[in-house]
Amino acid sequence: MGKDFLGVETVESRTSMGPVRLPVLYADGTALLAFFWVDQVRARGVLGESGLEPLCFPGGRSLLALGFYDYRETTIGAYHEVGSALAVVPTGAPSSGLAALELLRAGRRRRAGFRILDLPVSTPLADVGGRELWGLPKFLTQLPLRVEAASVDGQVMEPGGAAPLLTLSGTVNWRWPGPAIDLVLYSDLNGRRLRTVIYVRGRFRFSSGSDVQLALGPGLHRMTENLRALGVDRAHPFAVGCCLKYRARLHAGEPA
Repeated sequence: MGKDFLGVETVESRTSMGPVRLPVLYADGTALLAFFWVDQVRARGVLGESGLEPLCFPGGRSLLALGFYDYRETTIGAYHEVGSALAVVPTGAPSSGLAALELLRAGRRRRAGFRILDLPVSTPLADVGGRELWGLPKFLTQLPLRVEAASVDGQVMEPGGAAPLLTLSGTVNWRWPGPAIDLVLYSDLNGRRLRTVIYVRGRFRFSSGSDVQLALGPGLHRMTENLRALGVDRAHPFAVGCCLKYRARLHAGEPA
């Protein structure tokens, strides 16, 4: 696993599939990120009575992030994951009005974060651990991912089926370097709000998303219904990013 960033003390937590040590350590992986502007009214509708509101960007826009991950080496084994998430703040929390800067602050000091809408994973332990320890909306399925020098292709397959729930694909030009940004997640576990910090390291490169498209399949599933409600079927992200040597620490959630 290596030391430095990942050389932290871990504590055992229990799940129905056995013990998991926290923080979960991610020593090597690939990350593909796509960012979409969505209407703030649509975002509020999807968030519902969550006690969270969309982070407001100029023009009445909200931010949807779609992340594809191939974790090759972690303390819970290798697995794939895809997350759809809205940038949010707790309802009533003060905001500077500079939404982008809110998301760039160090994770430990940041109110702005993400509400994960859906989080499919490819292994049973990642599925059960995410649901039982953080209350994350996980489900188990196959998640093929390909990230190349000039193209990307990521899918979420129907659970137990052969058709894709969604596909993100197209051509890219990895032109601009960018920072690895810590993630703050808001979730609910057993009736209480959790705030979880994921510390991230790695070199990211970014491209315009004008030649990349998100296509939703015809099947009925919570993940595709959430994305349809946000109006992103056949949409092009305004930016995509990738990291080929992704590392992270997923810590235990704390009461928000």
